[in-house]
Amino acid sequence: MACEIASAGGVTRKMEMASETEGKGEVTVMIKSQPDVLWSAIRTSTIMFPVAIPDLYTSITPNPKNSEERQVTYGPSSPNIKSSTEVITENTEEVFIYRVTGGDIPSKYHVHDFKAIISYPIMQRMSWTWTYRYSPDHQTSASKLNADMADIAKQTLEKLDNFSELKVLKLNCMDDLNAYIFTA
Repeated sequence: MACEIASAGGVTRKMEMASETEGKGEVTVMIKSQPDVLWSAIRTSTIMFPVAIPDLYTSITPNPKNSEERQVTYGPSSPNIKSSTEVITENTEEVFIYRVTGGDIPSKYHVHDFKAIISYPIMQRMSWTWTYRYSPDHQTSASKLNADMADIAKQTLEKLDNFSELKVLKLNCMDDLNAYIFTA
């Protein structure tokens, strides 16, 4: 795309501007746990991700001045993305939406306007989608971002699903044990 720029001397010249491209990616996983239990873990991810998936999330620290903003530090299971600053824009019964405003995603992969949406499970399927913008000369970086995000999203959903399923099984076992103790 070209635009004309007039200088102070009245000379007009054309300047080529690089157009931007929208990138996107998606991961969908089949879940075994109860959707409400898994969704609760997603909605409380600031607490649950480091507890349930410590190899992927070392810490998630909320900004004391803005509860919607948090600093995510990734663990050894995320070799390429080590930190991100996220702003949660929606956290409802149906979707969890966040934007990445700082860290490795914009700086390492040369993208901006990164937005991710995690959707409530439908028919035992849970999806995590993302979009972003990049200039055409960063196509390779954008492809690497998609691969790295797909890996993080898949690991997160699968490991959180396993954690949620085990948590429910443990609670059910405790209920059975308590019922046995108090009826025996």
